[in-house]
Amino acid sequence: MSKMKYVHNDVKWVTGIERGLDEYLGDLWSALEDESDDARPATPDISLTGDYFCGCDVCINRETFAYLLPVIIDGFKAGKFEENEDYNA
Repeated sequence: MSKMKYVHNDVKWVTGIERGLDEYLGDLWSALEDESDDARPATPDISLTGDYFCGCDVCINRETFAYLLPVIIDGFKAGKFEENEDYNA
């Protein structure tokens, strides 16, 4: 039983989100590693926020939210979520 108020109803859609987020964060980590070879920071060029990504928890959370928020909003509009009947506030 999920403790979440809303649950997704499309496993394929959620799996695609998970893969996309993993790829996006992987790209940020790769750019960070590549920076050691260059004089100029690469992560602001590819981060969704345009902020520097150093790999700390704050950066990971910021970029994760930036990636997920529009995806979740679009999914909600497309009916990919429904209220959890077992949810107890």
